[in-house]
Amino acid sequence: EAVRGAVCSNELRVDRPGLEPSRRRILWHHPPPGVEDQEQLDGWGLTELFVRPMTFPSKCSLVELVAHGPQPCDQFVQDVWSSSLKSTMAALEWHAEARNFPDTTMYWMGMFANRLDAPFVEADWGDGDLRTVPFYFALHDSCGLVNILNDGAAEEMAKTYKRLYSVYEAWVAMTTGKSYDIVMSTGAIATTQPFSHGGWEFGAFNAYTRTW
Repeated sequence: EAVRGAVCSNELRVDRPGLEPSRRRILWHHPPPGVEDQEQLDGWGLTELFVRPMTFPSKCSLVELVAHGPQPCDQFVQDVWSSSLKSTMAALEWHAEARNFPDTTMYWMGMFANRLDAPFVEADWGDGDLRTVPFYFALHDSCGLVNILNDGAAEEMAKTYKRLYSVYEAWVAMTTGKSYDIVMSTGAIATTQPFSHGGWEFGAFNAYTRTW
């Protein structure tokens, strides 16, 4: 009931209404109470204002709380929580269009699929054994890896790659035949498999135009 109320209290809109019905996706339009602007709502704000309050009492992930059963992982998402939710959703929208994915495609995101009450320091998981963490199983079950670049300053864009586990995830994707795509709020590029239209770039993936 709490989750239903939180969702119902926010207006939903159809992004890019010019798309045919099969290509439309519903996005969260209004931020939670306490956030003045959608531009200011990032992953940290979303987890503190919405995800943690909803999931902490049950000691579960948000997906476990709202889903009717197991959710297969189609695409594994690498992201930094300092990115705005608006930019993150725009990047995933570009990726879904580039790959021509149906609306039923499941993107695995740690802030929604992981139990946030669990230790969140990578070294604390399984005494440092990367093969024992939830991310490992989700990545190996997925068909592809999606890395979302931060829309901030140039030095912030590749922040994901400063983490050892992110480099490991990229290595797994490239050595196991998975698709490995890099996306941002303006477009996407493919690194291991071309997009559905045969090209390797989709949208306006231009880091210099976006950040300088």
